[in-house]
Amino acid sequence: MTADWELAPFIDLGGVMESLDKVSARNIEFNPGIGFRAIVRPNIVGRLDLGIGKDGPAVFVGLGYPF
Repeated sequence: MTADWELAPFIDLGGVMESLDKVSARNIEFNPGIGFRAIVRPNIVGRLDLGIGKDGPAVFVGLGYPF
């Protein structure tokens, strides 16, 4: 069993609105983050993502198959 470790910086850009007529540039948020990946070949990926936004940090954890 071989495991690879990866560091994955990312940028998240998006927004949530009630309807399309409420779309404006001030409703869009830009959030940077970093992801840590453990890949066990050929088909298991464990991930931990840490993103920073205006409401503070958010952490996401996942275990599954690659795309």
